[in-house]
Amino acid sequence: MSATSNNLNTKVWTWRDSGNHGPLLKIFNFASDIVGYSRKRFVAEQLMEQAADKSGLSDFGDPGFREGLDLICRCYNEDFYKTGLAQLAGRAMLTAALVNRLQVIDWYKKHPEVQNEIIDRPWVITGLPRTGTTLGSYLFDLDARVRSPLVWEAEFPIPPAQIASRHSDERIARSAKNLDQFRKLVPPLNAIHPFEANHPQECLMITQMDFQALGFHSIAFAEDYLKWYAVSDKHAAYRTHKQVLQIWQAAIPTLHWGLKTPMHMHGIVDFIDTYPDARMIWSHRDPLVAVPSVISLQLAFLKPFTRHIDVPAAARAINQFWLTGIQRMTAYEKAQPNRDWCCHSYYRDMISDPVESMRSIYRHFGDEIDALHERKIKTWVDQRPKNVFGIHQYSLEDFGLDAKTMREQYAEYTESYNVPHEHKI
Repeated sequence: MSATSNNLNTKVWTWRDSGNHGPLLKIFNFASDIVGYSRKRFVAEQLMEQAADKSGLSDFGDPGFREGLDLICRCYNEDFYKTGLAQLAGRAMLTAALVNRLQVIDWYKKHPEVQNEIIDRPWVITGLPRTGTTLGSYLFDLDARVRSPLVWEAEFPIPPAQIASRHSDERIARSAKNLDQFRKLVPPLNAIHPFEANHPQECLMITQMDFQALGFHSIAFAEDYLKWYAVSDKHAAYRTHKQVLQIWQAAIPTLHWGLKTPMHMHGIVDFIDTYPDARMIWSHRDPLVAVPSVISLQLAFLKPFTRHIDVPAAARAINQFWLTGIQRMTAYEKAQPNRDWCCHSYYRDMISDPVESMRSIYRHFGDEIDALHERKIKTWVDQRPKNVFGIHQYSLEDFGLDAKTMREQYAEYTESYNVPHEHKI
């Protein structure tokens, strides 16, 4: 793979380039089918026992998390196309989430002083995926007054990171190794959504502990889980979310948190109940560009773990999931007597002039970016590789989606917020 002198890599990647299985993995998947391992049932109680044995802990707290866990197990059990790798990865993901849950609950009980930590006016970016939310989270993290959860911290939250070792903790290498292994399965990952162990991470890794996160959808196409998550009550998940931030903040103090995940749209009421002083930023981009991009990303994640994907059905379900999120966010915003509760940010502005875009966001909430933060943003943009990993290619037609139908589905959203149409019909 070669790059030109200006770092432009012209190699084209699609989601179909995912699912890189070497000979050993192919043998493992084949053997798993023969002996029945790939069809082994996921049982919540057994997973909980394994997590308890692994952690030496037994208090899972509020049993409400079982609704999500039980549904994920049912969806995995009903997926007849999952491979032995999916069986292995699914068990590892669910058990890790349960271990993290046990450890967070135990730490919170043993260190009651963390309850005194005030999560003050966090910066929170949401909106459709692929609309500049990740870029925004990186730019907030450059503010010396703001701290973002990092990938490795979210993967291994307990014990909390310490000031003296946050950049040398042995868990960083473990997280980086896990990412390297995943990239081998998903070669187009860097071109679609590059990230590293020490980069800012989405809140979904925290809410996985309550089994309220989209990540579980990577192991099997769990459509029933998607439908449930889109409308489920998320108060318990956000209580855990806040406890984790309090634990981390007690160990490494910060004035404000920089948070991000598109999935906050689906639980916006529950999120604001938990963080009533949150400074919300709603990132906008044409859904006819953003949605097929995220479909491509999600199918790239799914492809290594399945023998078959019904692409049109998956695309329709994913589109409906994000349409529901947009509808819930729009309904909440229109019900607010004070429309200043969130700042509307646009992808094209964030990309073309990130300093001015961030300046506008800060001013919306009566704040200013300082000179050092502005200089960091400019330097980060100058030093950031451009297309060094290749080009992510996708289209509505790839997924059997009709542009006119989608334009109608999202009409209220694009008209209400003057979202420019990038996709021409």
